[in-house]
Amino acid sequence: MPPRYQVFLLGTFSIVADGRPLRTLNAAQLQALLAFLLLHPGIPQNRGHLAALFWPDLPTVTARANLRKILYKLMTRLPGTERCLEMDSETMV
Repeated sequence: MPPRYQVFLLGTFSIVADGRPLRTLNAAQLQALLAFLLLHPGIPQNRGHLAALFWPDLPTVTARANLRKILYKLMTRLPGTERCLEMDSETMV
């Protein structure tokens, strides 16, 4: 069973897993993506839009590659994410 999480977005970002601080989400963009997804529950997000939102100055191909990398990190560093996040090649919910 995956841990139960508490995410604190106001002040300093922090996440607690089963009562213990989780320190694996220390990259600012990883935290920002998680916060964005948590603040928009159940709303399909277009990957192209997210890539442009987080990397507005990069070419689309590079921005989408960065999004894929950050999603991979999120899923490997936060157990149970795959059960809460539905994804295909164009959207995620």
